[in-house]
Amino acid sequence: FLTKNLHFHFLSSYFINFKIKKSILKHKITFKKQKYKNFDNIELLDPIYDIDTLTEIRQNCEFYVHGHSAGGTNPSLVEMMHFSKPILCFDCSYNRATTEDKAIYFQDVNALRTYLNHDVAIDYGEVMREIARRRYTWKIVKSQYLDLL
Repeated sequence: FLTKNLHFHFLSSYFINFKIKKSILKHKITFKKQKYKNFDNIELLDPIYDIDTLTEIRQNCEFYVHGHSAGGTNPSLVEMMHFSKPILCFDCSYNRATTEDKAIYFQDVNALRTYLNHDVAIDYGEVMREIARRRYTWKIVKSQYLDLL
């Protein structure tokens, strides 16, 4: 898949209250883990909710790939923007609005592969952090909610 020597950690998350849906999702995750178990550079991790562990992973990554394609301003994308890492986003209106059209966007696996096989510009990470500090802090969000009242 890749010509560069990159190691990938894929984090999954799910908040599902219904046991049957959780069971189906766990089965899908187990299937994916089996599918990629022979790749030395790919590790699929179970959901991580410990903030210290997540912070360590986020601080030490080279870049972040955000593959969500719907749902508005995604918390995981906003959280990652604060870490000054280059962000590659699936190309959709929500991700473009959140990142002010300043991230790197891909529309399919081939475009993502092209980006991953080339160096991702470090200065994009600083741009993401500036946007996050200007738009996505608790103080700013709180103020916006209070303005609506």
